[in-house]
Amino acid sequence: LGRWLKTYSLFSGLCLFGTSSHKELLVKQDIDQMRLTYGGLANASYIRVTGIEEEERYVSSCDLSPLAANTTYYVVGMFFDEQGEPVFSTDELKVRTAPANRTSSYSFVTGGDMSMDEANMVLMMEAAKIEPLFAMVGGDIAYDNAFPQCYRRWDRWFVRWRDYLTTPLGYSVPMLLAIGNHEAGGFMVQPQDILYYSAYFPHALGSGTVDVLERKTYHRHSIGRSVTILSLDSWVVTPMADQVDFIRSNLQDATSNGVPFTLAIYHASLYPSVPSWEPLIVQDGRLYWEPLFSSLGLTAAFENHYHVYKRTFPIKNGHLVGDGDGGDGVVYLGDGAWGIQGTDIPIVKDSWWIDKIEAVPFIYKVTVNDANDDDKGNGNDDRKLYVEAIGLNGSVFDTWTKYRP
Repeated sequence: LGRWLKTYSLFSGLCLFGTSSHKELLVKQDIDQMRLTYGGLANASYIRVTGIEEEERYVSSCDLSPLAANTTYYVVGMFFDEQGEPVFSTDELKVRTAPANRTSSYSFVTGGDMSMDEANMVLMMEAAKIEPLFAMVGGDIAYDNAFPQCYRRWDRWFVRWRDYLTTPLGYSVPMLLAIGNHEAGGFMVQPQDILYYSAYFPHALGSGTVDVLERKTYHRHSIGRSVTILSLDSWVVTPMADQVDFIRSNLQDATSNGVPFTLAIYHASLYPSVPSWEPLIVQDGRLYWEPLFSSLGLTAAFENHYHVYKRTFPIKNGHLVGDGDGGDGVVYLGDGAWGIQGTDIPIVKDSWWIDKIEAVPFIYKVTVNDANDDDKGNGNDDRKLYVEAIGLNGSVFDTWTKYRP
């Protein structure tokens, strides 16, 4: 938007959304008719992105609400000068919402530690083929490393997402992200050290007008009534101890509301696939987070950072789950290789927690089936979380399933 702001001293913005496409009106810039035809309207808020010297850049956001469940929407953003004349509009995006009931299955994809190389592009295209409801990325996204000069890495990354993660049916894929060290220039930094990530991703309704320095780096997302996802900050900014109340209250809430599957995504692993680069984070994660994961029934944690494929055995309170342990353990899935390949430290195949490990680029496809209709009579046919690890050739090389009664 920088070039428009150099011309217009004042502007406003809005998002139009509805359940049918109206690209023909967008071409004609028939604003009055577009307002009537799309039906949904949300005013935009905007903040200025600091750190860029070459231009003035603003990020605009709209809260689209209310939306119906299990519905396709078409969304377009528009911006106006002080006379109310349109000066800029986005392409029309096609998105879909999650099912609210427990009769529909859906899939999403997740991974972490992206890159700008061919492996990342190939895995993005494989992800798009899945027709995912959304995609999670567990940090190390555009690798700007909090350098002001690297803002165009985000430009390039957004273009890649648009070009390679539009599905065969034409759907744009929403993003659910967790912060990594390459968004901040390291671990244990201050909010003001993060130049771009916090500005681009409010991640919560009503956060568009919140000062960037006040935006939390951890957040909750409910996907219908089937899944609760906690996106956590593995001490990139927020100490792990400071997220204990958030984790406890949200996992307890999910349990009390009968949510069958609870997931966490974050960057640095509690159970890494290599000798840890971040021993203090491993220590604090196991001290503050793992007891809550174990006692409150977290289904699985998606970890990243180490650029290796990993799946652990079920773990509860720092031990492998065995007979008499009184409940399920947590499986830790990782370790972030959505394009980034290899690590400087050898993988450790004999760590007691490792069930499967392989040094390959990959993404996860996660399918949620919460119908619970038991059509074969064995109690395990539906109501399950099915995780598939997908490599560069599109083939599945590992799977894991969690059933719920």
